[in-house]
Amino acid sequence: MAKDQGKKSAAEDKLELVQSAEPAGKQEKKIKKDNKKGSKKKEKKKHGNIIKEMISELKKVTWPTRKELANYCICVFVFVAVMAVIVWLMDMGSAELIKLLTDTNSGLPSLFS
Repeated sequence: MAKDQGKKSAAEDKLELVQSAEPAGKQEKKIKKDNKKGSKKKEKKKHGNIIKEMISELKKVTWPTRKELANYCICVFVFVAVMAVIVWLMDMGSAELIKLLTDTNSGLPSLFS
């Protein structure tokens, strides 16, 4: 803890020396120039590093085995088939209900005529 405080105070001392040596306007210009130069370098590095980072991340991926992939595919197909049947049944049921409500020949009074 004491070491960190010692470093902070030394850094603060240097900052005070720099601030007292140059007028405020020149410091801001200098900081802006430094930031612009650094950002350009960072942008160039970003473009080259993106592909390298993607490749390194893809190496970390644990890919499923052929058997696991087949099991996952079967599960997806079964789920989709079950959902398709449920939606089909709901569609047929609602169509019959609408037909029943709008049919004039049935014993029920029509709501829409």
